[in-house]
Amino acid sequence: MGSCVPRDIPRFIDMYQAGILPVDKLHTHTLQLEEINAGFDQLAQAQAVRQIIEFP
Repeated sequence: MGSCVPRDIPRFIDMYQAGILPVDKLHTHTLQLEEINAGFDQLAQAQAVRQIIEFP
């Protein structure tokens, strides 16, 4: 979410639901929590842009 302000989240949700904010196209990888170090490596090597971490 970068530098977003929490009060912006409802607006982002509305934009996503309206098809204006293509979140599905913005994320590059989905990782499990235990893969977080590999995720940082991917970011450092410019192999990823936005990653989602799934918690158990």
